[in-house]
Amino acid sequence: EHGRRGRQRHFEAGEMVGAEERVVGARAHLQIVHALAQARMRHLGRNGLVTFFAPLVAVIVLSAVMSTTDRLMLTIGSYVSWDVYKQFVNKDASEKSITLLSRVSIGLATVITLYMAWSNPPELLAWLIWMGIGVMLACFVTPLFAGLYWRRATREGALASMIVGLVGISVISYAQYIKLIALPMHPSMYGLILSLAAMILVSLATKKPSEKVLDETNTGMFIRQPRA
Repeated sequence: EHGRRGRQRHFEAGEMVGAEERVVGARAHLQIVHALAQARMRHLGRNGLVTFFAPLVAVIVLSAVMSTTDRLMLTIGSYVSWDVYKQFVNKDASEKSITLLSRVSIGLATVITLYMAWSNPPELLAWLIWMGIGVMLACFVTPLFAGLYWRRATREGALASMIVGLVGISVISYAQYIKLIALPMHPSMYGLILSLAAMILVSLATKKPSEKVLDETNTGMFIRQPRA
């Protein structure tokens, strides 16, 4: 009896050890399969997926860049020929001369852009992005919101706001560039403050727009109620 129980305990211990070995073996097998799968995915990522997606991504990015560039070039040509030349220089200009001036403007803008991009791309790109955002913030944000929500805003105030904002950010940026001053914030914030001050002061000093125009354009801090 004693020998039979001993053999049984030995058998049970062997079964437990065998079960543990099978568990460890299965776990090791899963780890090996997982490692092989990861290696396979890395191989596909380095070869198959990159080879497949790289041209697609390049085409998408280049399409976005080219469409944006085309739109900006057309805007430059239209601005120079119509908004500047036609409106202020020669109001009787023919359509042929305006088209020619637009094409010349686009050509010059393209040459200047290529030269600037070739000279020092990383620093120049960062500078252009920050200056572009900063100039838009300092010049256009105040007149835009004032024209939408402030009924006392005037045309003269908007013009003064844009001019003061542009001059302010230009002067402050140059002073910071030559290390004449050290500012804790981007120059655009100071240009925005100057633009806001000019908008308020000049608008209050000039004639207020008529109430009819303000009502027709829905100007002010209100939501028009629907008519019954």
